[in-house]
Amino acid sequence: MATKQHKQTSVDAATMVATREYMATLPKLAVVPEARGWYDEFLALTPAADNVRFEPGMIAGVSGWWCIPADAPADAALLHLHGGGYVLGSAQAYRNFVSHLAQKARVSAFIPDYALAPEAPFPAGLDQAIAVIEALQNEGRKHLAISGDSAGGGLALAAAQATGSALRGILLISPWTDLTLTSSSLSEKADVDPILTPDSLAGAVALYAGTINAGNPRISPRFGIFAGLPPIMVHVGTDEILFDDAKAIDDAAEQAGVPIAVHIWEGMTHCFPFSLASLEAARDAIELSAAFVRNQLGGGAPHQ
Repeated sequence: MATKQHKQTSVDAATMVATREYMATLPKLAVVPEARGWYDEFLALTPAADNVRFEPGMIAGVSGWWCIPADAPADAALLHLHGGGYVLGSAQAYRNFVSHLAQKARVSAFIPDYALAPEAPFPAGLDQAIAVIEALQNEGRKHLAISGDSAGGGLALAAAQATGSALRGILLISPWTDLTLTSSSLSEKADVDPILTPDSLAGAVALYAGTINAGNPRISPRFGIFAGLPPIMVHVGTDEILFDDAKAIDDAAEQAGVPIAVHIWEGMTHCFPFSLASLEAARDAIELSAAFVRNQLGGGAPHQ
């Protein structure tokens, strides 16, 4: 286990002050189907990486987008499961962000448009994620890693627990891994998190899990089996209510003997790496993430 604390730079501190002032003028994120258009527009503001082409794809009957660097090997891939509380998000909106991971890791990345609630609640999205992993392997992507942000991070971990031997690495950004909503950070960090609220998460749980116990490890993978998983890297900000979800992964992986590196970023908020155009911490987190993926798939910088 390796936990690294990242101090906030003076430049990022000033940027976050301005960001918080701007976000204070906006309504809190509502995790409801009516917010899908706004959410996608916001995510698409992330600039795309250079020299990465986008191609529509279909894997295991699930449509999505490929982000393909010029030098990507044919036998490797990164599968990224997008966030949005299991209700919001799309592959097209996320492809600009994921293109940076693909470019720096030098690997093709596929973002599936997995089924969303409430139209398709649990276990539809998880079943599709597992099917995509298996199909990528069958198509010759023998060197395969998985990543995810927020709810996509929880979905990625749950899918990895179901198919762990098929994967070389797991990258999680501000993952939501405990849908029981019992973690202390939900209340302790509520005053400093400008994005998420316990109420918005509770609404998402109701749409995704319905009447199924949210403690089911396929819904809340922090309660799942970690033994046998490949190395894990996690990025989390100190100023987000999901902070304890990352800590829970750290503890569970350590107990299971799974290599894990948890990067804790001072003053950063939920899914801060998306702000790579304005935050030094975001760019640093992307570099670390890409190096981790590259190393786990067979080359590049060592695991940190």
